Amino acid sequence: THNRRGTNAKMYGDWKKKIHYEVAFGDGVHSGKFVDASGEKFDGDMNQENFFYGGKVVLSPFDGWEETKRTETYFAQGKHFEIGAAYWKSPDINYDTGTISQKIDHELVNLEMSAHYKGAFIQAEYFEFDGVVKSWDTAETGKSNGWYATGEYVIEQLGYLAPFVRYESWDKYEDADGYDLESKIAGLNWYLRGNTTKVGLVYQEDTYGEALGDYTDTRMKLTTQWFF
Repeated sequence: THNRRGTNAKMYGDWKKKIHYEVAFGDGVHSGKFVDASGEKFDGDMNQENFFYGGKVVLSPFDGWEETKRTETYFAQGKHFEIGAAYWKSPDINYDTGTISQKIDHELVNLEMSAHYKGAFIQAEYFEFDGVVKSWDTAETGKSNGWYATGEYVIEQLGYLAPFVRYESWDKYEDADGYDLESKIAGLNWYLRGNTTKVGLVYQEDTYGEALGDYTDTRMKLTTQWFF
């Protein structure tokens, strides 16, 4: 589904903060976000016959380390540990480029873990996709996979300054060379106004494989995020 525009229904909750669950179904692929392995947007006719569906389970197995709230930072307070898994399927996607017409299914499996102890925080996820269209010029489909790991340390004694690093790897089409995207990120976050505002100075280096343009993009970013 695309942002919050798709019609969908979701149920989520937890059992004593030890087991969190989520199930959902609704409208599937949005035509504006339907791309092939190289990232080229689809330009043609498409429709989906059935709803997407799936779910997710997250476990907090250790007493006293339950994740009480899903968030991106814990502001150097408390501790948690969790592991999770999810499965999503978006079936029966029909598309026609004018020369190629076929029906495909999209499937996504992901595994995750995160933990923090006071100022130290780590998080990682692994994704595996099936039903990736290699190119709109062919009928070939296959799989892709990706993962990331990130870590942050909030220094409460320095006004909640938080150095962080992140590494991402995405093989956009497993059965062919040159579809790799590698991203290296490092920076410094600063939590302000009672930890309701985050300002970050970030260095990012993205390396694209031959099929994705064969270049490296390096940039500095100034970011901000507001918590409500």
